[in-house]
Amino acid sequence: MDIFDLIWNYKFSFAPVIATYAIFEISTIIRRLTRIAYTPIYFTFFPLGHADELYSQYFNEDYFYEGFNQTPKEKNRVRKKIISISVFSMVFSTVLNPILAALFAAVFLDKSQFIEFFWFLAIVKFLLISKSLYSTRHISFVGNSSSFPWLALIYVIYFVAILRIVDTAYEWAAAQVTTNGVKEMLLNAVDFVIINFGIYIIMAGALGAAISYWMTDPDNIPEIEAIEDSELLPIEE
Repeated sequence: MDIFDLIWNYKFSFAPVIATYAIFEISTIIRRLTRIAYTPIYFTFFPLGHADELYSQYFNEDYFYEGFNQTPKEKNRVRKKIISISVFSMVFSTVLNPILAALFAAVFLDKSQFIEFFWFLAIVKFLLISKSLYSTRHISFVGNSSSFPWLALIYVIYFVAILRIVDTAYEWAAAQVTTNGVKEMLLNAVDFVIINFGIYIIMAGALGAAISYWMTDPDNIPEIEAIEDSELLPIEE
């Protein structure tokens, strides 16, 4: 009965948790505010969704058929840009955003509120990853290829990595705030990130490049069949 009462009367720290989650998703929020583009269904989730318009052109899925009219040289240029964007988005989404959220939490949240945020983040990301994998499996060409298990493995690694980084960074930052204050914590943050997460940044960047290079293999570009409409064909005289 006590457990039931505890659950029933539990008060969720909505504002602190949502604010911290917004910091975690800051790069995604910026992207959504600055990019209005069609997103292929199988690239709606990190890290490939950070180049929506380029992906839609590269895979001939943009509404204006700009991608369909691109030359091989133009396709290659778009591919290089996609890879560059994915490297930065991978680093931010996997390493830097979790650290920023953890530093924010250390300053503005108490321990119990951080625990709420941690489980909120875990649940939301689990649902997003599950939805993305379902869409990939049943809608995109990726689901019909041997690459799907590897894509699933990457998502699992991402899920575990962000939770570990958030937790580790928060514990360090909270201890720094308690001992030395917020200003000193912020001054020491750069050294902390480089020493403790430098290898994560390198690995995330390399993985982002590898994923994009692999996913944008020219063999994966769908062919679009020309649609002949009798009303649009030239009239023979």
